[in-house]
Amino acid sequence: ALDIDGNAVLGSSSSTNDTITGLASLDVTGTTVIETATLTSTGTQRFRGNVTLGTATTLTTTDSAITFDAALASDVGETNDLTIAAGSGAVTFTGAVGAVDRLGAVNVGSSGITLFGSSARAISLTTNVGGTTKLTGDVDTTDHQLFNDVVVLLGNVSLSGRDITLNMTTDSDAAQTARALTVSGSGTTTFGGTVGAAAILSSLTVNGGGKTALNGASIKTAGAQTYDDILVLGHDIVLTGTDITLNGRVDSAAASTPRALTVTGTGAKTFNAALGSSVVLGALTVNGGGTTVLHGGVINTDGAQTFTDAATLSADTLLTSLGGNISFASTLGSDTTPRSLEITAGAGDVTFTGAVGTQ
Repeated sequence: ALDIDGNAVLGSSSSTNDTITGLASLDVTGTTVIETATLTSTGTQRFRGNVTLGTATTLTTTDSAITFDAALASDVGETNDLTIAAGSGAVTFTGAVGAVDRLGAVNVGSSGITLFGSSARAISLTTNVGGTTKLTGDVDTTDHQLFNDVVVLLGNVSLSGRDITLNMTTDSDAAQTARALTVSGSGTTTFGGTVGAAAILSSLTVNGGGKTALNGASIKTAGAQTYDDILVLGHDIVLTGTDITLNGRVDSAAASTPRALTVTGTGAKTFNAALGSSVVLGALTVNGGGTTVLHGGVINTDGAQTFTDAATLSADTLLTSLGGNISFASTLGSDTTPRSLEITAGAGDVTFTGAVGTQ
C-alpha cells in the first residue's frame, strides 16, 4: 500500500508515458497532480484533496473503489482524458468535475455505483453497461454523453451536450423526492428505457434543437413534460404527467412498425406540430381529465384516434386514420378563431359524444 500524508505529484510533466503499477492501494490526504498515463492497484484508490490531471490517464483497480473526495479538473488550459476501470468497485466523484478546466473524454467502467456528487464538465462522458450512475448536479459536455447503465437522479439535473443517450432506465432516487430532468442535446437525444417508472420524476424538459428518440415504454412525471425537439417513436409509449407539450412533430421510427402514442395529462395536452406526417403513428390516445389543444394541423395514424378530454382546435386540422375509429368523448371547439376540421377514417367510425363548435 502507498499512503501519502500530504500533497503528491505522481509522474513527471515532461513525460507522457510514466506509469505506476503494482500497488496494493493508494491513499493521498493532500492535493494530487497526476502526470502518469497509467495508475494501477489491486485495492482502493482514494484522493482526499483536489486532483489535477496533467495528462491523459487511466486509473485501474481490481474490483475496488476509486474515490475523489474533492474537486477534479484538468491542468490549466488543457482538456485531459480520464479512463477509469474499477471492475465491481464503486467510483465516487464527491466534488465538482472539470469546474475550472474541463476534462477531455471521460470513460467510467464500473459494474457497481458511479456517483457524481456535484456538477461535471468534460468533452464527453461515457459510462459502461451493468452498473448504476447517480447524478446530483448538472453534466455539461461539448460532445456526447452516453449512459449505458441505469441512471438515478439525486437532485434536479440538467444534461447538455450534443448526442445524449440514456440507454437504460432513468428514475428519481425515491418517489417522495421526485427530481426534475432537463436534456438539452443539439444532436440526437435517446431515451432507451423507461423514465420515472420505478420512482417518478417531477418534470421532464427536452430541448436543444435536435431530435429525440423515445425507445422506452413510458415516461412518468408528477409535473409537466415539454418536448421542443422532433420526437421519433421506436416503441409504443405512454406519457403521463400534468401539462404535456409537444412542440416538435412526432413520427414513428419506421413505416413498417407504426408506434402507438398515449398522452395522459391531468392538465393541458398541447400538440403544436404534426403527428405522423412523415412516418405514420400506430394509434393516438389523449386522456387524463385535462384539456387538449390541437395546433399542429395534421394527425396521421394507422389505428384509432381517441380524444377523451375537451379538445380545442387552434389551427385548421386534418385527422386521418387508415382504418381505425376517430372519437371525441367530450366537447370539441375552436379557439377564438373559427377553424376547419377534416376527418378521414376509412372503414372506421367517427364519433362526437359532446357538443361540437363550442368556444
